[in-house]
Amino acid sequence: MKSIKLIPVLFLLITGNCLNGQTFIGGNMSFSCFRGDQDRPAGTRKTNNYTLGLMPSLGGFVSDNLAVGVALDISLTQSKTDYINVSTLKTSGIGINPFLRYYAIVWNKFSIYGQGNIIATFSKTKDELNGAFSETSGTQFGFSINPGLNYDLSDKVSLFTSINFLSLGYYYSVTKQGTQKDKSSAFNIGAGLDNIVSMGGLNIGAIYKF
Repeated sequence: MKSIKLIPVLFLLITGNCLNGQTFIGGNMSFSCFRGDQDRPAGTRKTNNYTLGLMPSLGGFVSDNLAVGVALDISLTQSKTDYINVSTLKTSGIGINPFLRYYAIVWNKFSIYGQGNIIATFSKTKDELNGAFSETSGTQFGFSINPGLNYDLSDKVSLFTSINFLSLGYYYSVTKQGTQKDKSSAFNIGAGLDNIVSMGGLNIGAIYKF
């Protein structure tokens, strides 16, 4: 609980520091949906999934090459399966992610940056099976470091996206269902040149500078 109470303080410190330099707002949005029908011995198995993600951000440049900010990570997911039994799984999550972004290479309108993120995410999942409900809550803390590519459309508007040839992260998660509590941690590091940009997972965001 102490970590949760520190998040609004951290938000105010970062946004207050942003106001001393050139500020920007931005973010990205993602949406995906899937529908599938599979013939099975007992009939047709119907699946419907959708996911909506929103990540608005606020930040500021403390120097020409260094920016700090904070992003909200909002996600909604629903998965419904109809085969013999009807199962619906709904997950909602909200996170607050302070970040530090350093523009290491600048060439004309293009630049390559490195970004470090502190991650704090809180989620709730509701599982419905034939009218019976169960609920699970989750909390995740961690950090991640990854490179990105930025393109300036104008002096005010820029597009950015993450690239995949290098990544580093650590995550600690706690899941609660009733009196049951599960804890897990994960560390990942990756490097390689065979998947610099994956078109299936490409996520482009934008910022507007004041």
